[in-house]
Amino acid sequence: MTLAFVDAGSVFGYNGPTTFGTQTVNVAKSNILRSSIGVGLTWGSPFGALTVNYVVPVTKAAYDVTQPFNFTASPF
Repeated sequence: MTLAFVDAGSVFGYNGPTTFGTQTVNVAKSNILRSSIGVGLTWGSPFGALTVNYVVPVTKAAYDVTQPFNFTASPF
């Protein structure tokens, strides 16, 4: 299955650290709207759904770190 998507969001008014697993990061307080467009492929393999996405940022903050490729595997 092929897919196309758009995504937008921000961290309006957030004041504090965020924890991802064992890593804690401080999110900059920002009113910048981040947005992106992307395409992806999903294959229903015998081991579960395998998905590859390619994303291009449309708007971002100067300090944002981008990750254009994303791979996920999940059960059905």
